[in-house]
Amino acid sequence: MDNIIRNPYTERAMITDPAMFFGRRAELETIFRRLAGSQCVAVVGERRIGKSSLLYRLTQPDVCQTHLPDPAHTVIAYLDLQGLGELTPTTLLTEALRVLGQVSGRRVVPERHATESGFRNWVQAACRAGWRLVLCLDEFEYLARCENLDEGFFAYLRNCLPSRRFGRNDQTRARPDDRLHRSPAPF
Repeated sequence: MDNIIRNPYTERAMITDPAMFFGRRAELETIFRRLAGSQCVAVVGERRIGKSSLLYRLTQPDVCQTHLPDPAHTVIAYLDLQGLGELTPTTLLTEALRVLGQVSGRRVVPERHATESGFRNWVQAACRAGWRLVLCLDEFEYLARCENLDEGFFAYLRNCLPSRRFGRNDQTRARPDDRLHRSPAPF
């Protein structure tokens, strides 16, 4: 009985302890290579195979030091969309600014809730200051199902992101909804 090896991953929660994260080197290298080329990346797969753990791992300093050309000027923030409840443009932008500001140590916005112009101004100011921003959106399919986020909002996001200085890394169980692809690209 003592020779039985127990599966340490039965908790079914995202792995946040670096000592418990094994493998995925090729996936990490592919993601960082694409982000270095300013490409958006989607991590797609079945439930409970480690997508959230992989996204979280991307945000860890030791991984950034290994895979980024300029980790001191790169901000990689993780945002779980599932935990935000009903998403509105204000909710999403406020939370995105909160996690980006928290990771970067930069002051976010003085107002209580982010506006579209406040978000755009903060992102553009951070990029002008030499920062490269990456936002890891966990449970991305929630955006596709949210009626409060229409094509106009996705067009706004595309237009407010400075060229080559902001990346997006999404995790979803399925390919992004067709609703996101009515215009050329969601971002």
